[in-house]
Amino acid sequence: MAWVTEYDLRWTNSNTSGITGGTIYIQRDGGSYQQPLSLLKGSLEIRQVLPSWESQIFRMSCSFAIVNDFSDYYALLPLMTISNGQLKVVVESGLDSDAEIIFEGYLNPETISQDFFNYAPLRLTASGLIKKLEYTHPTEIDTIQFMSLIDIIDDCLLLSGSSYNIRVNNTLAEQTAGRGVSQTVFNRTGVFTQLFWENNIDRLSALDIIEEILKTFNCYLYWYKENWYIEAYEDLDHETGSPCKVGEKGYVQYTSGTSAGYGYSDTAGIECEALIINQIHDPQNRPQKHPKQLLSILPGMRQIDVRLNQLQYFNLLNPDLSDPVVNGVEADRWFPPFRTWHAYDVDPGYAWTKRGETWKNIANSITRAGGYDITSGDGGTNGLTTRFRITSKLDTELTIRFKFAVPYNYGAPDPNFFDNPEDTEITFHWWARIGLASYIVHNESAGTWETSLFMPDNQIVISGADLDQDRWVYEGEIVMPVGELLTDLIGSSLASGYDADIAFRMGTETYTDNGGSALYTDEPGQFAVFGDFAAAITENPGNNLLQGTQNTDFLDKKEIELLLYDADSWSYRNSLLYGDDWDSLCEAWGRDSVFDTLGRNLLQSKFRLHNVARQKISIDYHTTEIFKPLQIWEENKQADKQFALTQDIYYPENQTHSVVLSEYDDTTVVNLI
Repeated sequence: MAWVTEYDLRWTNSNTSGITGGTIYIQRDGGSYQQPLSLLKGSLEIRQVLPSWESQIFRMSCSFAIVNDFSDYYALLPLMTISNGQLKVVVESGLDSDAEIIFEGYLNPETISQDFFNYAPLRLTASGLIKKLEYTHPTEIDTIQFMSLIDIIDDCLLLSGSSYNIRVNNTLAEQTAGRGVSQTVFNRTGVFTQLFWENNIDRLSALDIIEEILKTFNCYLYWYKENWYIEAYEDLDHETGSPCKVGEKGYVQYTSGTSAGYGYSDTAGIECEALIINQIHDPQNRPQKHPKQLLSILPGMRQIDVRLNQLQYFNLLNPDLSDPVVNGVEADRWFPPFRTWHAYDVDPGYAWTKRGETWKNIANSITRAGGYDITSGDGGTNGLTTRFRITSKLDTELTIRFKFAVPYNYGAPDPNFFDNPEDTEITFHWWARIGLASYIVHNESAGTWETSLFMPDNQIVISGADLDQDRWVYEGEIVMPVGELLTDLIGSSLASGYDADIAFRMGTETYTDNGGSALYTDEPGQFAVFGDFAAAITENPGNNLLQGTQNTDFLDKKEIELLLYDADSWSYRNSLLYGDDWDSLCEAWGRDSVFDTLGRNLLQSKFRLHNVARQKISIDYHTTEIFKPLQIWEENKQADKQFALTQDIYYPENQTHSVVLSEYDDTTVVNLI
């Protein structure tokens, strides 16, 4: 369906030049036009507010009053009995082809108490588009995958019900990844979607996801004239340079809803806008509504703590078996692409089927039709193979869990199934490999672990009699001392951690009866079901607190918690990644030639603002301008200071603004102790 106007209201102002009015539209998805409404003169108000510098998103709202001039004053009752997101409010400034949208949002469903009689005013309030993101999340987050930050942000913003391009002003770059002119950190950097999972069912809301991303980079989001803007605090007053002209600020513009998204190597467009710096006192161009202003003081900080919210992976490998690479290139049979599965069909009769389906108590399974003769290729090509990455220390242990459904005669009699699996002995053959070098070997007789350049198979032997006979499902576990094995391999300490790729293969097994005779080791009718693979490592959490303190008489302390940061371990899903396959950990960030961790960069940026007491100026203007959030202002009586617009209450009918200008500083050199 589409949003259709049901009610409209005209607003006007007394301005003798420029914009003389506009229209308020109340729309319903799939609705039909009802009738025009009468606006109470002077009641239209649009707010754009950043609650504080520690809030990452501007909140918009719009309110206006309708005159109940109907013969049946209950005719307006439908506007008071709506559900959340049912009615959209669009406010345009200007008429016809000159009109531009200055507000878009949804009528609030909160309880309305009104006097109800003829000609009584009915006050309505609408929240901006961002409000709709509070109780939902993009379905893309439910899929376990790597995504660029800008694709995640766009998927979140699309849940507002409107599609607007995203303009980004942020010159920060990761030291190794870098960025091109038409790229930003938001497409050069990605994360693992499971970062935004609270558990296996609940997810962070779209609003929380955006806030967490922006907080890491000290950026702010706002909506202005039919575009979303993301601005970095450090870049608010900077000219961009080529391809923009002198006096212009360039934005990298990402087209919303781009089908393939924006990955590490993709580029976007460039939009150049004039870098306007307003004067706070400019009576000729911007007269004050009242000859006064209010000055407030924001105290400085003595200490700022950045706490890193360390979250280990639920599962180091990808448990999704719905789309394995089947019979891919030979090089991938032992070293498939990162976090993917490779399934090899040794013969056309042995297909991998029912991929990703649920089988008994195996939530994500894959079925192999036909047994495997593991001597074919010496296990070098057969089975299921995946690759994942760990960061190991000396005491790190790697645990891999899996489930296996024993084939048995569950339907019509078939000689290729086991009628009595409880009388069967099953031997699982598995392999693990560190990088492209050494195989992990479990010496069963000695009870020790070692590495080898050769490829002997490891075995797990079980008896069918030990299984749950309602399901005939085996839940297996392999625990490997990878820290000790890596220490032996590289011959040095793992105190600071060592990154290693682990390739793991399973999906081959042999069966014998109680007498030791082989059963159906190579029969096409035999089925085996594997699934619910999981890998995790044991590791003590590292230092997760960055503390910045300055010599000052201030006593205040602020704490910031980061969900995304440059974690130095593959054990944590907090890690920011770069590369075409998102297979490299981000380490250092900066502008120009100075690089540091994200936490340190954030401390520096926050202390530039909070190292001294800062001013907030509240002032009213009478002007036809429509102010842009975070626009820079200067005070002619304080030539060394700059201010950014953090609040604007706009009255379009009167062409007046009540603004709050917050002191801004991105140049002070801060020495932390």
